[in-house]
Amino acid sequence: RYSGAAEFTTDKPTDKRWLNTPSFGYQNADMALGGPIFPGNRRTSFFTSGEWRNQDDSRPRWGVKADEFERALLPEKSFDMLSNGLQPHNNLSGWTMQGKLSARVSDTVTLKTGFLRSENDRDFYQHSYRYNLRHAPVARDDNRSFHATLTWMLSSKTFLTLSANSFSTGY
Repeated sequence: RYSGAAEFTTDKPTDKRWLNTPSFGYQNADMALGGPIFPGNRRTSFFTSGEWRNQDDSRPRWGVKADEFERALLPEKSFDMLSNGLQPHNNLSGWTMQGKLSARVSDTVTLKTGFLRSENDRDFYQHSYRYNLRHAPVARDDNRSFHATLTWMLSSKTFLTLSANSFSTGY
């Protein structure tokens, strides 16, 4: 039997037209799916899930604004964002996904493997860079991990487990 779920969340419809609340450009999509690899076969199964995220202002704050004199000092997009209560150069975009496989190789041997992968691109608004946002901090991270476990039941009271893991991250 297979099962799954999907969800999309956004604050775009509010966009100051509903209860006078700003949209912070929050968008998030998630999905998950799992079940047997081969229909009707209970010896092998899988699970996978993923998430995509995008936020125009990843750390919203109260009281963000732009004064009219700043129109000449800021790029148009930055001025518009500040005028709408958003911090410019403060976005986050990224994705995460994972997968798992489980196989009962025999009545006494089980193999489980999996991976996790994610990437994030983030810009950081700092007030000291307000008029020089192209030099404000940015970050990108890339994470990857993999694992495998083999379990062998030698008897009802004894088993042997072999495991391997790998993890790497980059900035």
